[in-house]
Amino acid sequence: MLTDRDSLKEVGLYEFLAHLLDTADAEAIAQLIASDEHADAIIAALTAIATGTSWHYLRTSAVAFIGRCGQQERWRERALVALRSLAATTDGDVRMSSERFIVQLTGSAG
Repeated sequence: MLTDRDSLKEVGLYEFLAHLLDTADAEAIAQLIASDEHADAIIAALTAIATGTSWHYLRTSAVAFIGRCGQQERWRERALVALRSLAATTDGDVRMSSERFIVQLTGSAG
């Protein structure tokens, strides 16, 4: 569903996803990303959402979810790669949010 562009245009769905991504806690993230394979697929899909033309809140919520994935040691490096890419290739709130999570995860910018 995260990679289906037509579904992401559905008002009720993108609002639900944005809320889910923005409010997911560590336990919910661990359940959603049950394996390394799932982590790679979800982070890739969320990175695509963040760089796409989806609703603004959905894009920034995707960044927030990636950042919270990085709070778990197991997925930190994957999340940092995605966040650094977003910080370098996007602008506005997506870039600023990416930079903020990079600082939170590493203690420094970049």
